[in-house]
Amino acid sequence: MIYKKALGDPMLCAMYSDLCKRQVDNEMREHGTSTFRNGLLARCQRMFDEDGSDPRIKMLQEEMDEFDDPEDKAVMQKVIDLLHKKSKARYLANIPFIGELFRHGLITPEIVTWCLVRLLRRDEDEGSDEESIECAVKLLESVGRNGEPVSRDQIDPYILYLQDKSPNYSSRLRTAIAELAALRKNNWKPLRAEANQE
Repeated sequence: MIYKKALGDPMLCAMYSDLCKRQVDNEMREHGTSTFRNGLLARCQRMFDEDGSDPRIKMLQEEMDEFDDPEDKAVMQKVIDLLHKKSKARYLANIPFIGELFRHGLITPEIVTWCLVRLLRRDEDEGSDEESIECAVKLLESVGRNGEPVSRDQIDPYILYLQDKSPNYSSRLRTAIAELAALRKNNWKPLRAEANQE
């Protein structure tokens, strides 16, 4: 339930990760292990591995291919588009939630590294997968902003890689990468906050 809520309202994922931490701490005190944490990590990984694809979409596309009436196909296409949009939103919300779980120590640096490598590899394999790059930027920002338990040596190569590939992406993504690099250079302190104080 908490996981679905966190993905349904990404603006509150920090609060939901706080609740997850509390639940895990309670289970650890009472039982010495946390089945909640294991289940939560399994759900995060499953969502990450699915790339935000909803298995119902393929089934509906096959069903739509059998329709003869163009109006029926158009209605079915709208349903498919809506499902795709919702599944993509859940996938994109999963990334900052992973970062928030990392902040609480519920996800290890090795898992974060694995996620980053997978996201960047998707971009390499698919030839400019901007969605994966956007997720990598969000994850790096979240990890850095949350106290950077991952060392500078581990984060900097990813940022350099993104800066090197930046010209291949849309202006929106190039801006996000530049802001990420500036944040990193400023030790993860928001640049806008400093400008407002001056």
